[in-house]
Amino acid sequence: MQGIRQLWHAKDKVEYRAIGGFSPLICRMLARRGVNDEESLYYFLLGDELPLKNPLLLPDMDKAKARIELAQRRNERVCVYGDYDADGVCSTAILTDCLKTMGMEVSYYIPSRHREGYGMNLDAVKRLADGGATLIITVDNGISAFEEIAYLKSRGIDVIITDHHQCREDLPSCEAVVCPTRLDNDRSEKTYCGAGVALKLACALLGERRCEKYIPLAAVATVADLVPLTGENRAIVKRGLKLLNCNLGLSALIKAAGSEEAELNEDGLAFIIAPRLNAAGRLGDAARAARLLLSQNGEEAALLAEELNEENLRRKEEEQRIFEQCLSREKEIANAPITVLAGEDWNSGVIGIVASRLVERYGKPAMLFTRGGDGLLIGSGRSTLGVNLFGLLNELSDCLVRFGGHESAAGATIEEHRLAEFIGRASERLKGLEPAQTFVYEDEAELYECNLRTCAQIERLAPFGVGNERPILRINGCKLSEIRTMGKDGSHLSARVIKDGSGLRLVAFKMGEQAQDWMKHPRCDLLVRLKKNSFRGTDSAELYFVSKKDEK
Repeated sequence: MQGIRQLWHAKDKVEYRAIGGFSPLICRMLARRGVNDEESLYYFLLGDELPLKNPLLLPDMDKAKARIELAQRRNERVCVYGDYDADGVCSTAILTDCLKTMGMEVSYYIPSRHREGYGMNLDAVKRLADGGATLIITVDNGISAFEEIAYLKSRGIDVIITDHHQCREDLPSCEAVVCPTRLDNDRSEKTYCGAGVALKLACALLGERRCEKYIPLAAVATVADLVPLTGENRAIVKRGLKLLNCNLGLSALIKAAGSEEAELNEDGLAFIIAPRLNAAGRLGDAARAARLLLSQNGEEAALLAEELNEENLRRKEEEQRIFEQCLSREKEIANAPITVLAGEDWNSGVIGIVASRLVERYGKPAMLFTRGGDGLLIGSGRSTLGVNLFGLLNELSDCLVRFGGHESAAGATIEEHRLAEFIGRASERLKGLEPAQTFVYEDEAELYECNLRTCAQIERLAPFGVGNERPILRINGCKLSEIRTMGKDGSHLSARVIKDGSGLRLVAFKMGEQAQDWMKHPRCDLLVRLKKNSFRGTDSAELYFVSKKDEK
């Protein structure tokens, strides 16, 4: 079971008293999530039923609120400057609708991923200034837009930044910088996504009761942007899942995907809603996604939702094409500590997803570049646990035109003739880096503990995501029997796990080619996820394969 490590250490092996009727196994899982008394358990389980935290705890929120209310009294023209990903369009929809609810004259602008790239750009802000906007509010961007904000200031136009990306020590000079990652933020949580910050601003302006309809948009963005599902983010996602039908556009998108709101959990937000919102900007105009989320017309929403559904199918095809081209260059990947590849005709809106698949396959950071015109390459990257991709780009910023992002996901623009230098310096910086440990398991369990009661208790830990991953359990000394392929093309495996008189079904997706090997080595230690399976009115506990170590 190479590349496996346990999430906790010997010092954590203490007695946990049963709280909330949980078994000792689940109590240990709760303790690792910081839940070790009745108060923390109450917030973990029921935080979504409590009021959101005071939005004025965020830095400069009072200044942003005051400036917007001044604009309201003056009947100023306001523009919300958004971003083209799921977080950006959800943020744009939240704040645009909020300002319209206040009776303000508001428009929004979402830059083209392909023509303009991430964040503010001078050409766009010049057009907005010429169009008569007197106040520009950024959502999910702006924290590094020093040049653009200075230009707007020279034109007498005020700017409010709402963002969540990593801050530098110096901040842009503007009316307010509402960003939880500010170094001087010692009062609020620090891990909101862009839409989470937009939601907090809306609550400051309208009050939480009138902002309930925005919570599902913030929930989608929280999951899509891979921010930690802890603290208030967890509460936002739990509440948002119950309120999906509050947004006509989300309902239409879910229907177009062939799903039902009541069936969706956090995986539905991640794999059904978010990819379709992202597809709008990856393959065309992201403003279509914002129009969908702001739509008040059922027919319009249905048409836009179907359009995004079709775009998502196109995105999958393009993603697979690029991925296969990357795999054909495995010699370039094999010995380098970081995967850096460039392609002639790769879609800049898709390369980030492909980079993520390469990270999953090779266990090391990946950054893909595509031609952007004027001798520039546009890149998108993903990282592994323990490698701060944003920090790496910051160290190499002298050979980049621009960059931005997070520890785990970032983008950059570079002059084509400097790509070799970038690859060399990045490789030297990460020299000796071992492939990331792919699987982290929480605890050892006995097979008899893997029952419907444990399934139900694990589900009470949901929603799962970054910072609150679905538990992986290790079961030692198993025997596999009844091993067979399943699925139309035999690409999956099914087996029965037996230990100490207990037996349970195991499903291994995309492992069909391993059937003969499993039959040769039926005794093993397993890493699994435990879930309830419902089939023809009967519920049963089922194991989902993660990894195995054969007994010697």
